[in-house]
Amino acid sequence: MNEKKESGATTPYQIIKSIERAGVKQPPGKWHYSDDNYAVIAYLIQQLSGMSVDRYVKQHIFMPANMTSANFGPSFYNNPLHTSSYYNWDGDIVDAPATEDMSQLFGAGDMYMTVEDVYKFDEALLSGQFISKKGVRRLLQKGAGKYGFGMYDFGNYHISRGVLYGYESANVFTKDHTKKVILLTNARDRGSKKAFYMYTRKILRDYGKKLV
Repeated sequence: MNEKKESGATTPYQIIKSIERAGVKQPPGKWHYSDDNYAVIAYLIQQLSGMSVDRYVKQHIFMPANMTSANFGPSFYNNPLHTSSYYNWDGDIVDAPATEDMSQLFGAGDMYMTVEDVYKFDEALLSGQFISKKGVRRLLQKGAGKYGFGMYDFGNYHISRGVLYGYESANVFTKDHTKKVILLTNARDRGSKKAFYMYTRKILRDYGKKLV
């Protein structure tokens, strides 16, 4: 998020005000990825629904899709099955623990789940369980660059990617929605982004059809 954000525990309102203070760095009409956009979306959800974003997502996404392991915030560290975070620094594996209060990640990084639940989310989304199939097509339609509403369009497949400390995820499905690849890791390095894309392409090819 922006460098004007306060450190330590914070509130959604304080995050929104820090985004406002930071201002817009890119000219209108030119795409630039920013986690701040997701914090704004989460704040809008709370204002329009009258519910916390955690409660809203659990009620409208986690429960309908039966995503039983998905949850929010610091409860991750109380889960006996949670993974530790590492970073590969030129061959040395070092701890990469979370240093921010989880409230700093509002709307953009304060959620966790298993591979199975990512798959359940994909199935529910693409089948029209959350929004209409017309809405799904609009969601996956790229705007400026290759990015749409949370997914990159790489020609024959869509991918969403997340990074936080040593954790990294890639959620991929083909344009016809018949093939899906979900990769999660708790140890990354400076080349992990390239490696994730490479492994994704290889797995898709191993299905028997050259897609990328």
